[in-house]
Amino acid sequence: MSHKQQGARGKQQAVRSKGEKETPHCSLLTAHPGGLSQGVLIALEGIDGAGKTTQAQLLKDFLRQKGFEVVCFKEPTPGPWGRKIAEIARWGRKGISAQEEMELFLRDREEDVRDNILPALRENKIVIMDRYYYSSIAYQGALGLDPNEIKEINEQRFPKPDLVFILTIPPAEGIKRILSRGQGSGIRGPQRSPAYEEETYLTRVAKIFHELAKNKEPRTKNQEQRTKNKEQRTKSYEPSAKGLLEPPSTHCLLIDGMRQINIVHQEIAPSVLDRLSPLMRCSCP
Repeated sequence: MSHKQQGARGKQQAVRSKGEKETPHCSLLTAHPGGLSQGVLIALEGIDGAGKTTQAQLLKDFLRQKGFEVVCFKEPTPGPWGRKIAEIARWGRKGISAQEEMELFLRDREEDVRDNILPALRENKIVIMDRYYYSSIAYQGALGLDPNEIKEINEQRFPKPDLVFILTIPPAEGIKRILSRGQGSGIRGPQRSPAYEEETYLTRVAKIFHELAKNKEPRTKNQEQRTKNKEQRTKSYEPSAKGLLEPPSTHCLLIDGMRQINIVHQEIAPSVLDRLSPLMRCSCP
């Protein structure tokens, strides 16, 4: 080692001895060649018009700029079951029951998980979902099905998300946004949806989304009490009733979707980085 190199090292050691931190080799602020130790599943949820698709795209671009491998999927899918759902959304339910509607979503999601989500997670990628099964809990729950049962069915069959961001806006604002852009959201087609965009219905949906986010800490219930509660539930299920929804084990956050798009993104992005930090695989010396 030359005298010049020795001198440089001595200066570095002197700086560190004064309590100054040395810049780490690896940082979430830059691309990370080591990648993740496992896949991460992130879901963006909320009523129609809340801004899910916009935020999903922003988050995908943000994470890719950091060097992460990211894919983004949308439900319902463009597959055969998703197209059937789109027809219901476009033209109305026309006699289809809430249970039958939920079965369509389950079949669509089953193909999405098998063909898209699981392969990406197995490759340690970040998967961003523009809607996932929390939408089923809220939308079909608002039709009178038991939200707990919907949650259980989905979590038995599909991977749980690591992070869920529920974008909140007033139902009237959601409908206004959809109409202002001249089309329905991705759950349907260009026409206004009679099945999913009725304000009273969206109000019930929004209440269930709020309950999912509020009950963040897991807790157990006596099975006998759960059975009793289920027997007491009717088709007039009121989603705002306290305690009907069991809290998810997933980290779930309510995000105010009425703010500017960049402000919403700036709240979502740090939470995602916090979740990714312990999963980083350092490839530096």
